Amino acid sequence: MKREHVRGGFTLLELLLVIALVGILVTLLLPTLGLTRDRAMQTKAMSDLRQHATVMGMYAGDWDDLFPFFAIPGASETVIRTERYTDSFSYFDSHSFWPVALVDRYYPDYSVHDEVFQSPYARQTNWGAWGVYAYSCSMIAAPDYWDQSTREGIHQLRPNRVSSVRYPGSKALLSFDPWRWSWPARQGMTREGVLDRTTLIATVSGGVERTTVGQLGETIPTGDGHDPALGFVSHRQGWTPSGMHTLRGVEGRDLP
Repeated sequence: MKREHVRGGFTLLELLLVIALVGILVTLLLPTLGLTRDRAMQTKAMSDLRQHATVMGMYAGDWDDLFPFFAIPGASETVIRTERYTDSFSYFDSHSFWPVALVDRYYPDYSVHDEVFQSPYARQTNWGAWGVYAYSCSMIAAPDYWDQSTREGIHQLRPNRVSSVRYPGSKALLSFDPWRWSWPARQGMTREGVLDRTTLIATVSGGVERTTVGQLGETIPTGDGHDPALGFVSHRQGWTPSGMHTLRGVEGRDLP
């Protein structure tokens, strides 16, 4: 008697169960993959910050211990003309325009549009410009300017010396806030929600630290001042990059 061999297969129910299990696994793995990718981008951004902090140390060595300074106090705008670039900006917007001033001399193999000035986060959003690594405004005004009780005006706008920094390992020289480059992360965010967000800080001593906005030191509430009477209009404390408006400036501290 001839036996017939019947090929087994998935029933509809089994197929649906497999699809459901795959969906559950994907749901469980996606957050982990996202965190891994985010941490990798933060590592690259920290490497960029360390490189830029080193370059600013070289600048100080070339210019009598002074931090980078290239804006005119009291002017409505400063115009920079280098061999490759021309741009204009207000005094405290030096925090984002510093690459234009330094690129020719200290980054001869780069342009301001290269990756080293952007960060992986900005590149994935097609930002296509410089200034995502923020240079602390504390470096270009006297400590008294960063105290509401002693702030007077234009004569306090000047570069500081590296030797005047009281806590080099705790004072932000440059900063980068990854969350600023993610629209889903920013949408509907409150000031309280910002405090838990990650920020990357390059210190005057050359180290780079990962911390949160809420763990940073005290800042001056009025930020840069935003006072047209001083000859400039710039950003206020709040949604501006971390480490910009430290209380007492180079005499204060951003990291514990």
